[in-house]
Amino acid sequence: MALVACWECDSQISDSSPSCPQCGAPGKDSQLTQVNAVNDEVAQEIKRSAEAKLIRQGLLKELGAKFASETHEKFFSVTQKGKKCHLSVKWQPYIIDDHNKDKEVTTQVTQRKGTTRNGNSYVKDVDVKHTTTHYDYIDAYDINGELCKFRLVDLDLDKLKTGQVVSLGWLMNSDSQTQGDDIIETGSVYGQSWDGNRQPSLIVQHQDTERTPEYAFQALKASAFHSAIHTHSIGTWHLLWVGGLVYLGFDLYNRKIDFGWPVLAATAGVALLIKGIRYFNSAKPLKQFDEWYRKSLNDEAKRGQEAFAVVASRFK
Repeated sequence: MALVACWECDSQISDSSPSCPQCGAPGKDSQLTQVNAVNDEVAQEIKRSAEAKLIRQGLLKELGAKFASETHEKFFSVTQKGKKCHLSVKWQPYIIDDHNKDKEVTTQVTQRKGTTRNGNSYVKDVDVKHTTTHYDYIDAYDINGELCKFRLVDLDLDKLKTGQVVSLGWLMNSDSQTQGDDIIETGSVYGQSWDGNRQPSLIVQHQDTERTPEYAFQALKASAFHSAIHTHSIGTWHLLWVGGLVYLGFDLYNRKIDFGWPVLAATAGVALLIKGIRYFNSAKPLKQFDEWYRKSLNDEAKRGQEAFAVVASRFK
């Protein structure tokens, strides 16, 4: 044991003392231990950060550049005849770079006017309506490292964190192709448009760390696509004979023939009845579409879990 000068106050202390009894400064051995501990923590943090980045990149590659969901087939018309829709969701994986939210409030003022006995007009009532439009701007890197930009309107998404791995989905339809891979290559795309491009309608958020698996997804409501993939109109054939009867009814009415109005009323009643029946019969095919739409989200979430398990196993 030897005496050494304290590095802080120059007092003579033992070289084995953990700290200076005069000023409390730690000894050199203690300093070295603390430095080593800090270095170990930094090294572990760097390692965890590097592994997380590799897992995210590996997850993108495991999910693949694009993937077609299970195909859903349905007739466009409620009559279950004629043109068919072959629907599939095209999934593509991305890493979120940035997600910004914005909103625009539009005010519409409507005035109801009245007239006084003197013939002067005045404002009788004022109706003020406020309409809020929500915007989500998403920047994300694709599997090739290219930065892609998207804008979604009135989805009011939950915040997507930077580095989050997601699958973005586009609903696609083909009249001729029946296989998912062919549909997503040549089919038409449904959804919102921005800057000349169709925007994704479905978002599945994948886990990229070890934790209890969760299904996290956000999407445009399935009902938003009902008018694009289904019709319950009375049909061309019914329209022809209904139109003919309407013409006959007006012709009889113009000729002052008594049963002109009854013909018109009966024609309108039959047309409304047909419309009502078709509207009622639309419930089943639209429900089947909604269930398939939801299942596509669940299936992609499961596929993400399986991909994560494969990638994470490489680091154990």
